[in-house]
This record gives sequence, structure tokens and C-alpha cells, in this order.
Amino acid sequence: MDFSGPGDYHPEETMFSELIRWMTGKAAVAETPAGPPPANRRRFPRLGCPEGSVQVEGTGKTFRLVDLGSGGVRLRADDGADGDVPASDRPFRARLLLGAIHLEAGLRVSHRAAGDVGCAFADLQPGCARILGDFLKPRLLGRSLQEIDASLLKNPDPAMRMRWFQGDEETQLFLWQEPTGAPRKEEFAFLGYTILLDLVKGVLQTGAQRDTSPGKAGFGRSDQSAVAFFATPSYRALRLGGSILESSTLPPEAGDPLGDAISREMHCLFRRVVLGGKDSPVTFVWEGEPGTPALPVVTLCVLGISLLRTGLPAATAFPEGRLLSGRLVWAGGGIPAACKVVHADDQVVGGGLQLGSPQDRETLAAFLAPRILGRSLDEVPPPTEIRPFSPPGSRAWLFVGVHNTHLLALVAPGQRLVYGRLCFMDRVLVYDRNTLTGYACPRGIVFPSDWELPLGILDAVPPADDPAIGICHQILEQARLPEEVRSAWTAVLPPAGPPAGQPQVT
Repeated sequence: MDFSGPGDYHPEETMFSELIRWMTGKAAVAETPAGPPPANRRRFPRLGCPEGSVQVEGTGKTFRLVDLGSGGVRLRADDGADGDVPASDRPFRARLLLGAIHLEAGLRVSHRAAGDVGCAFADLQPGCARILGDFLKPRLLGRSLQEIDASLLKNPDPAMRMRWFQGDEETQLFLWQEPTGAPRKEEFAFLGYTILLDLVKGVLQTGAQRDTSPGKAGFGRSDQSAVAFFATPSYRALRLGGSILESSTLPPEAGDPLGDAISREMHCLFRRVVLGGKDSPVTFVWEGEPGTPALPVVTLCVLGISLLRTGLPAATAFPEGRLLSGRLVWAGGGIPAACKVVHADDQVVGGGLQLGSPQDRETLAAFLAPRILGRSLDEVPPPTEIRPFSPPGSRAWLFVGVHNTHLLALVAPGQRLVYGRLCFMDRVLVYDRNTLTGYACPRGIVFPSDWELPLGILDAVPPADDPAIGICHQILEQARLPEEVRSAWTAVLPPAGPPAGQPQVT
């Protein structure tokens, strides 16, 4: 063991270094004395973010966001003047505008150059830091994707060419192409999710990866038997996958088909509901011919519908453009409706949905909304900090979905809810200290990963007669939740009134 200090002289090391230089013919290199590290050296990867902006509090000035990282931001004034940014020795408050994401943060100037102002975060709350990390991670993973040699892998379909793209954190994309170069199918694995696209069948699937054998992760294709595929596509998987692809430099034949399919599916998720499972039967009563059976509804949205041809004669024709008039009926409710046929095969008839009045559209939207919100909820890591006075053995859960929907639950042993929050659209329901409180949030946003509420942007709403209670019950019923979370939440909610979207049939 060497106990020598940094100033000790080792003649044997000096002689050995000179011998190596003499053998290789290299001249001695003059040593540069060690100096202080460069000031403000960047420690965090930055992501170009030209669509973002930063509002400096108290000045009314908005700067363009040049790039963004977990450690800070770089700003630019379009007029070239940066005098509205405070001096380096004075932290200031700012609002980061990243599309639909608005974050409050403290900044401190670290350098100025050619009209750009580099700032480090001086005060970033844990909830904001997590949301910023969620924004950055998929985009950084997209930049890391590069094509590598796929010859080391076994191709399950030798008739097609298999290509392999790999990135950080076990992000992988596999592309199979016809001999002509046309893409046929893709397999995309990232952040614990898998997306499969079959371009021939026109089918896109999303699933969650189960734990695999240690030591095998990160190389080769994932075992499909270790993926739990969702009956309804996961919005979170689609959103993260889309962000990764948008930030990547994949060739068009690899990135475009999958990106387009993800975009179409996300668009449908905001409107379409695949019926079945926990739903009571929804049928379309066709008034076309006497004795025609009610046709089961497979998918439904405010603009379209698809029906099973169950019980219809095989010879029944559904030419494109044919109008099927009748009623859309579900348990205890229904509305007049018509389907204008767009496509039909041996099993399914689908087309545009036409409703009779604005009130019917509102009724259908009330029926669809809790199903869309509930099924969009995906489990994400809960807040890292422990809520004060949590009972021993308590477990925190967090689920996030579309339209500002999230469910936060702290469950004690025995399926007892200690703290809970359910947010959707502009409504917030909180259970704390054995009390249920309702809020409206017409402005701003409640961060899912924060235990504390931003009371300054909330308006109290009495929860007892709030129609939101019924929607909460439906969201809990439709969501993929552990039973202990569902039971704990259901136990603290008042009984639901008549389900939304179910008027009496006349």
C-alpha cells in the first residue's frame, strides 16, 4: 500500500516514463500545471427546446428557451437585450412554459454570452423536478437511439430483413422489412413498456414488461411471454413512446410508421372507448327491419361506432354510405342515434355516429368521460418523500392519466385510506384526516407527485352533493387498480347517485 503524499518524488517512475518515450520515439510533453476547473462547467445534458419560453417574474419579459436540462436553462432575448435578467448574484423567480407544462422555479445566472443567458436552478421543488425529469427523459432517450449490427441476433422471420436500433436505459427498436424495403412490423421497448406494430394487419398493441432474468436485460429482443399486454392501449406508453420517437434521428422507414400509428391511437384514446369487461352491455337497436336483434357495440365515441353482426343473416348487405337508424342503449339509459356505414366485413360494421340533438351528445359524453379517464390511468412511481405521521406499513400509490387525471393514495394495512387525492379535468377530491373535501381548479395544475395542495389556485366545493362523486366511482371502477387501492377509496366516498349519461328510456 502506498502511503506517499502528493509531493513525494518517485525516481523509478520517472526513469520508466523516459524509457517508454525513448522506445516509441516520442518527445517529452511539457506538463501543464493543474489549475482550477473551468467556471460554470456543464454537468447535465441539455436538450434543445425552441418551442419553450421562460417568463421572468416581476419584469413582464418573456425569453425564448434555447435549451433545457435537469440543472438549468439557456435563454435568449429575440431583441438581443438581456438586461431584464437579474445580475448573477441575485436569484429570481421564473415560469417555464413547455407546451402544456408550466413550472415555477428559482433561477440564478451562471454565464452570459452573445445574447444568451445561462441559468442554473436555484430553487426547484421536488414535484417540479420530477415533472421536469419526466419531460426530459424520453427526449434524451430518443437522441441516444442508434442503429447497430443485428447479425448477432436470431431473426424469427428470415424471409425479412431485421434491423436493430439501441439507446440508453435498454431502449430498443426492431424493424422488419420486406426484400423491397417496405416496413412490415416493429417492436419498440422502453422504460418498462413494449409497443408492437403489425403494419400488415394494422394492429398496434401496448404492454408492460415484467421482470426478466438478471444479466440478460439490455441485449437482444425481450421475451414476449414476459410482456403483459393491455386490453386498452396505455396512454402513458403511447405518450412516452411518441416523445422518444419525435426526438430521435431514426431513418423514416423506422420512425415514421410507428410514430404515425402512435399518433392515431392517442387521438382515438381521447374519444373512443372499447366496450366490454366491466361495462354493462351497450347495444344498438336497429330499426331497419322488424325482428332485427340488438347489435352489440364494440367501440364507441362521440363521432363513431362499430357493431358486431351477431344474429344477422349472412346475406345482410351494408354498402358504404348506408344509414342505420335506431337507438343506442345501455343499462337504464339510451339516446336516438344513427350509424352511417363506412366499412363492413363478416363480423363488424363500423361508421360515423349521428346524434339527434346537442343534449344527446352531452348524454353520450357523460357516459364516455369516466371510462376514458379511468382507463387512461397508469401506475407511476409515487412521491419519494414520506408523508408525515404515516402509520407503520403504509404504502403510497400514484396513477396518472389524460386530462390532468391522477389518483394518489396512501393506504395503511387493512385497506384503510390515510390520504387520497383524485383529480380529473378541473375537479379535485381530497381525503385527509378522515375528511373528504372537494375543490375546483379552474387555473393552474395540481402536480401528481406533491402531497401538499396548491391552495392558492383552488376553490372549495362541498363534496356531499357534487356530481363529481358519481364520476369518481366510475373512474375507480374502470381503472386498472390494485384491489386494496380501489377498496380503500370506495370506502371513503359517499354513495353515488344515478350514473352520468343514463337517462330513463322513453
